Amino acid sequence: MLLSDSEKAAMDSLFEKFALEAEDLGCEALDRLFQKHPETKIHFSNMDLTPGSKDLHTHGGKVVNTIAEAFKHLGNLTDYLSPLRDLHTNKLKLTVPTIKLLCDCLLEVIFKHFPDADRSTFDKFLNDVAVNLISR
Repeated sequence: MLLSDSEKAAMDSLFEKFALEAEDLGCEALDRLFQKHPETKIHFSNMDLTPGSKDLHTHGGKVVNTIAEAFKHLGNLTDYLSPLRDLHTNKLKLTVPTIKLLCDCLLEVIFKHFPDADRSTFDKFLNDVAVNLISR
């Protein structure tokens, strides 16, 4: 994925804001995922899936922070995400559709809270993360 310098700068600025709200944003994305696609709950059976739960805040924060950290590894995203790819596909058995649905929910949350964010750039980046997270 190639991003222009201005796209990278905009994304970098957005991720700085994310850091302040990582758990809340991630929790909201997971809440949306489970409300819109309850079939995805099967992959998270070891957590309290009650909307706003501590588990969802903790895991949601991990998701958002990992995505923010992945941005710092744009040139080497495949290698950076390799350990997570193995965990999510082999151990947790997350499916391609589930990861894509979570990315869609995260995009909805991002644009709800940051309406000025460049949707096309962020969508491009999240798609690249998803592809690297689920491809072999």
